[in-house]
Amino acid sequence: MAHLFFYSTVFLGRCFYIVGSGLSWTDPCNRVWRFNLVTHTWQEMSPMQESRYSVIVAYMGHIFAVGGSDGSRDLSSAEAYDPVTNTWYDVPEMVHTHSYFDIAVMNKQIFVVSCKTLSVHAAS
Repeated sequence: MAHLFFYSTVFLGRCFYIVGSGLSWTDPCNRVWRFNLVTHTWQEMSPMQESRYSVIVAYMGHIFAVGGSDGSRDLSSAEAYDPVTNTWYDVPEMVHTHSYFDIAVMNKQIFVVSCKTLSVHAAS
């Protein structure tokens, strides 16, 4: 595996995912890797639709990649990954652009907390 920058990690099921990284400090990529905790093997999964440094969260069996940066600007876009079908799909984007933030799930909503704003992102 390449040396990665600005990646995010999440556990889902029996797997550990690395999402939203870059292969350099200025060049984000859309590649996704999964480590299976049962077989102890790495596998490259379907890439995200958009290259980004992002923050991710696991919710309802899916992985949500929200906001982040494309290397030159902050993003408001969001997408979700279905590990059963190994596909990414669009979800409603955020009202504001965000990068360098924290993310959490509470009461069936995804909360994005940055030093600038608090956003609620419907995860429907």
